[in-house]
Amino acid sequence: MSISDYQTQFDPPSTPITATAYSVNKLKNPSNGDITLNTIPIYLQVVADATFASGGATTLVVTLETASDEAFTSPVTLMTTATIAKASLVNGYEIINQIVPHGAKKYLRVKYTVGTGPFTAGSVTARLMSNSGSRTNYPQ
Repeated sequence: MSISDYQTQFDPPSTPITATAYSVNKLKNPSNGDITLNTIPIYLQVVADATFASGGATTLVVTLETASDEAFTSPVTLMTTATIAKASLVNGYEIINQIVPHGAKKYLRVKYTVGTGPFTAGSVTARLMSNSGSRTNYPQ
């Protein structure tokens, strides 16, 4: 069983991604330390909620960034996906589901880099979870 709630969501269900952008929410680490030093691993999970579409060969790269300030003056990349082709981005496709590596600072955000874009359709849910279990979205 995985644990996830609104306070661990970078992007709530059905957040549209059409061009390069950052997550709707920045998450603040309440302990002001590296969240990955806990005994329970923390996973980043990003899932396509709706099939992506575009007029060309659009791609997506998802990056988890961290910074010591909320303005992300000097962001540091913690993890990044390979370039994902539009054809792979179908409803239910798990874009990333991996343990957040050591080095997280006070703030975290997700960056979506759209290449050869824009997308004309497609959406995601992005969140931190206590394990890599399956996802079920419930109404807020």
